[in-house]
Amino acid sequence: MRGVEAAKREARRRGYSQLAIGFNWFWRTDPANERSFWSYLARHGGRRFARAVDWVGLDAYPGTIFPPAEPPGGYDDGIVAAISQLRKCFMPIAGLGPQVPIHVEENGWPTGPGRTEAEQARALRAMVGAVNAYRGTYNVTDYRWFDLRDHRTSSPNFQHHYGLLRDDYSAKPAFHVYRALLHRFAR
Repeated sequence: MRGVEAAKREARRRGYSQLAIGFNWFWRTDPANERSFWSYLARHGGRRFARAVDWVGLDAYPGTIFPPAEPPGGYDDGIVAAISQLRKCFMPIAGLGPQVPIHVEENGWPTGPGRTEAEQARALRAMVGAVNAYRGTYNVTDYRWFDLRDHRTSSPNFQHHYGLLRDDYSAKPAFHVYRALLHRFAR
């Protein structure tokens, strides 16, 4: 909270009106932790903190971290649930209204053992499409896929396989899907 407030003060002091200040939130832990976090922001940051926030970032990995699995075809529902909970349930607790945009700062789905490249492409298409479809409803202004490149494609740990490219920079199918979606939605 104090970092956001200090950054906002410094930006104003230097006349950097183009500089937007925000913070990220990871979707999702258990509901008690979530309410506790946002209530803490409200109690200890209050209006001063809320006035300093220009955007709230969302880190969401439906079907990866929690919940451990989405039903078939449920990736779009997962990302919309994350955005909706952030906008309707949690941001208001901290005094952050609908005028504060949401940035999807991290969204991804890894390949690896038991996780096919074709499924990554389906998950990407569903999640990016859902964010685009609901961006106006929830004031989502930014989107970033995590990650461009695998850390180590040969690893048995799925955490090393989020990339749209393998570690040798060869493209996975999702790379081409993402490029086509960017071309289509960025107009």
